[in-house]
Amino acid sequence: MSVISRQYRLLFLCIGLAGILVAGFLLNRTYSILGGAIPSGERVDSAVDFTQAKDHWRARIEDIGGASAYEEMVSEGNNATASQAHVLAHSFGEALFRAEGVEGFTACGTQFLYGCYHQFIGNAVAALGLPVVERFRASCTSKPFLDTFPCLHGLGHGILGYLGYSLEDLKKALTLCKAPTPVKERSGCIDGVFMEYNIRGLTAYQSGKIEPRTFSVRSVYSPCLDVDKKYRTPCVFQLPDWWIAAIAGPGDIKGRFAQAGTYCTGINDDALRRTCFAGIGHITPPLSNLNPDTAVALCAAAASRDYLAACLSAAAFRFKLEGFEDYLGLCQRFGLSGNDLTRCRKFENKSS
Repeated sequence: MSVISRQYRLLFLCIGLAGILVAGFLLNRTYSILGGAIPSGERVDSAVDFTQAKDHWRARIEDIGGASAYEEMVSEGNNATASQAHVLAHSFGEALFRAEGVEGFTACGTQFLYGCYHQFIGNAVAALGLPVVERFRASCTSKPFLDTFPCLHGLGHGILGYLGYSLEDLKKALTLCKAPTPVKERSGCIDGVFMEYNIRGLTAYQSGKIEPRTFSVRSVYSPCLDVDKKYRTPCVFQLPDWWIAAIAGPGDIKGRFAQAGTYCTGINDDALRRTCFAGIGHITPPLSNLNPDTAVALCAAAASRDYLAACLSAAAFRFKLEGFEDYLGLCQRFGLSGNDLTRCRKFENKSS
């Protein structure tokens, strides 16, 4: 059954946070979604003064070196909210590049949604252009798997941030990622391109807060049917992150996850629907402050019994990516059994 179910005209307006207005355009597309009102967008304020944080970390890097300063940043971020910590890591990434240049890249780590990788590579590509992409790609692919993916993810952010945020920029960035065939839901660079397109994390340094792309009732599944079909799976995987960040919804976090689950259910293709719920699971660890019990509650708020295992399996793998020390046994702790437990353990034990 096709994910396409009805025709409508979509007004898509991308607003660059640096003050550059990207031309709006109308597209004829077809999407599958259940009925019901979808609230308008809202902004996610990180409450972090980016400029002040950047200046602070540059001074610390010049004083004690990038690696030691990164440890200090992680310690500070552990006492902040997920949103604040992510922008804090962005500020560090920019400070690190300014202080040490490309050679400082080795000090970046995966903490706080890979914010250091995002900003460092973004600044490097902005300063040195697309030729530096191959240098970072080689550096990323030489790392162990659990570091390779976040590194390539940051590369995707940097490529799109350099090119811009129009649909055509998105399409070009996807080709520059040189995706494997077939394209999986987690494909490093491509994953980062779609996340940057949705969340606009590299623009945080302009305003001191993360402001995702505008959400409207006509763009629930945008841009996933506007790009080559081979990219649809990784595109859908990234949608829940955007929904929860950009849609004005219930005040409590469980309510927002429940709303995201409704949108996943509206996809009229079972494989993509499962991918969507896996996308929800992927963001539960950082948004639960790496609390497994809270992550389970968020998945339960979003997913029906048929898709709960997809959500929890992705959550288990994300705990591992985030460096959660007790990730082994999470699938069983999540209450899964039988085939669901077996599938989850494939994520839990994944190393490549």
